[in-house]
Amino acid sequence: MNKESFQFGPITTQFFAWIQAKKINIVKQGDVTRVLNISDNQERTLLYRLNKSKLIIRLFRGIYLVPDRIPPGGKWSPDRYIVLFQFIQNMGIKKYQVTGLEAFNRHGFTSQIPQMISIYNDKISGIKTIAENKYQFIKVTPERIGNTIDIQLKNEGDKILIGSMARIIFDAIYDYYRFSSLPDAYDWLIEIKKNKEVILELVNITCNIGNVASKRRVGFIIDKVLKLDLRITNKLSKSLTKNVKAIQLVPNKKWSGKIDRKWGIIDNV
Repeated sequence: MNKESFQFGPITTQFFAWIQAKKINIVKQGDVTRVLNISDNQERTLLYRLNKSKLIIRLFRGIYLVPDRIPPGGKWSPDRYIVLFQFIQNMGIKKYQVTGLEAFNRHGFTSQIPQMISIYNDKISGIKTIAENKYQFIKVTPERIGNTIDIQLKNEGDKILIGSMARIIFDAIYDYYRFSSLPDAYDWLIEIKKNKEVILELVNITCNIGNVASKRRVGFIIDKVLKLDLRITNKLSKSLTKNVKAIQLVPNKKWSGKIDRKWGIIDNV
């Protein structure tokens, strides 16, 4: 038996016996010291080595996600949504929702496999890698978070919130520069043309939290491309100033195309 296993083998066994008996899924630095009667240095070393060996997962400093028993094969790889759920709960994020490519894929608008989950939230910004999963946290005001559906997780009552179909189409149009989602989002609107409920929800979301550009683009597509009842876009058209400089339907593309004066749009598709 080598020095490392001699020093930490018994403590590791006690550690997993404790979390299994108590049905614990989160361990905070300091917990192990009290329960197993070891020193602070022994605890730090134990948690570091368990995390490095992929037996537990460090969510952030001092907070670890742990399995209910020693993982088969000696490595633990929990579902990335479970990791995200625990991170959100323990980070103290109060409002959030999954968006971006992960949400587009979940709603069936793209078959592209996302390499990263994007999350609007009210607390943090930045890209974090946790247990080899990448998460992009995008801080927004609480008012910009809403219109969600639930993704139920393994444990009863645990869930992840993801944007509704209407909301993620709005995100794709409003936040196109982040998600590279135009003109794809217009095709998604054409796909769901007959789903009046989603179209109406999209109009309401755009009126409530959209900027001028997103209002003009959404209004133009519903009015001129989908050719739906004009009453659907009344709220959008009334919220806009007339006689303004036209913008591109697809940003960062050619400026040539027919100009629609009602919505101030250059149809450059």
